[in-house]
Amino acid sequence: MSSTSQSSSIEKLQEEIKQLKAENKTLQADNPKRMKTQIKRLQDENRNKNNEITLLKTRLKKAQQESSEKDALLQEMGDSLHTLKVLEEPHWESEDKSWAIYLEVDQDNAEAEQTDFNLRLVDRKTGGAKMPHMEEDKEGKPALNWPRMRTIPKDVKAVVENLVEI
Repeated sequence: MSSTSQSSSIEKLQEEIKQLKAENKTLQADNPKRMKTQIKRLQDENRNKNNEITLLKTRLKKAQQESSEKDALLQEMGDSLHTLKVLEEPHWESEDKSWAIYLEVDQDNAEAEQTDFNLRLVDRKTGGAKMPHMEEDKEGKPALNWPRMRTIPKDVKAVVENLVEI
């Protein structure tokens, strides 16, 4: 009987070894070193993702800034083209086409936010071009100072005065 008792005790020991191995695997899965390594790896991944997010946010902000600068530049170019179109054609022409009034950008205030214009009178018969200037009369009211050129017809003067709204 001793051989049966030995075989049963061997079986018990083998069963115990199986249980111990299963326990060992469970403990290895919960191994603090393995967990530390896993935590470290996850922290590194998190750091890398945060760096990517920061880089992408920076790129987005830069792209938005460039876009707004381009929009402002396009708006400025559109305003300039509009101004050039206005300056290209006469604002007013006499019926016989001998006189024309053009708008001209005021070069003294060209850098100001609000563009100012001057009126330029063109005598097409002689090719002369002059600008009437605003000044105060004796009573302190605004008045036009007419340029010296051949006689400016009354209808041209009337149109200029209406444009200036005196």
